[in-house]
Amino acid sequence: MALGAAARAQGDFDSATALFEIARRAAPADVAATLELAVTREWARDPEDARALYAQALQTDPASRAAKLGLARTARAQYRLDAADEIYQGLLQADAHDLDAMNGLAWIALARRRTGEARHGFDAALAADPANAEAREGLRGVETTFPYQLDATVGGVRTRDGHASSAALAFRAEIDATHAVDVGLSHYSDELPSPQLTTQTPLPSNDLRLAYSTRVPDGYHWSLIYDYREHQSLPDEQRIEARAGSYFAGRLQWFASVRQDFGARIWRNRLLQAGLVLPLSGRWEIAPTLYYEQDRSPHDFDGNGRRNVRAYGVDLNRQGPGNSFFNAGAGYSPDISNVNLHTRWVIPTGRQGALLLAIEHVSVNDELLANVGWRFYWQ
Repeated sequence: MALGAAARAQGDFDSATALFEIARRAAPADVAATLELAVTREWARDPEDARALYAQALQTDPASRAAKLGLARTARAQYRLDAADEIYQGLLQADAHDLDAMNGLAWIALARRRTGEARHGFDAALAADPANAEAREGLRGVETTFPYQLDATVGGVRTRDGHASSAALAFRAEIDATHAVDVGLSHYSDELPSPQLTTQTPLPSNDLRLAYSTRVPDGYHWSLIYDYREHQSLPDEQRIEARAGSYFAGRLQWFASVRQDFGARIWRNRLLQAGLVLPLSGRWEIAPTLYYEQDRSPHDFDGNGRRNVRAYGVDLNRQGPGNSFFNAGAGYSPDISNVNLHTRWVIPTGRQGALLLAIEHVSVNDELLANVGWRFYWQ
């Protein structure tokens, strides 16, 4: 057991697992080795294995508080918050001063973005034990959790056909631990022909964007996006897009989306997208992506007629520390000889604000797009 604990402390989870398995076989009626093995699987970021082991320990010893707390932690890690809540409530019924259960309920409230409830829970734990490190950590988490976000940006677009200024607002609200809604509104002063990676389409005078998303960290995500693009010289355009993705093979991720244009007959394009997210060292990741646009409209904007267009892209991202973000990427479409280069920065300027910078160049029509803005977070 001591050797297993030492291996776990050094981050050698495979050796620790093997050592605790030996201890379990030597004393199958003793839950201590099973609990240590479950903790090891937690540390190794394998909550499903840990959950099964804690359940085994609880079958052997139904009164095991350590097993109950372990089941609650794994439920939180898997975002099964109702199950974790039930366990902590049961522990508090047995002991109204159970600090682990008090902190656990506060963590659940924080995950659900109920910051006032979370602060009250951690404060209660600190009142019972002023030296409680977990409660102090939780309060720091409350101070950096902001369910609401507003972006305000201004910028411009320059192409061979002229210039246009732009302004945009984007609001995001995290409903709870896994669900969010987004509302965006943007305006362009001129409906210039604007090349994208695969096709060229006019900028809208006004653009309203609505999205609903679900994301389980280290699990899966999906979203549904509606886009209404108002034009002055053409019929208004509408788009609907569905996105999905999940983890596989450890830390790898896949993602895919389909976007369908509709409205007037000239808007009939369909864009398919698929890619991977590959983790690199530190906070870095790289995301290669494939695009395929099916041109179904009877109207073309680039004079080249209807066709299907392929494109390839790659992005390098870094999320963190904190709310900082960096992106740099490139794309290429061999069918229309189009190169896209872009970068985006989110630079925190304090606990509740960040500077936004973005720049993009597309070789077709020599388009240069740049904007600058401010992001504000609040509870």
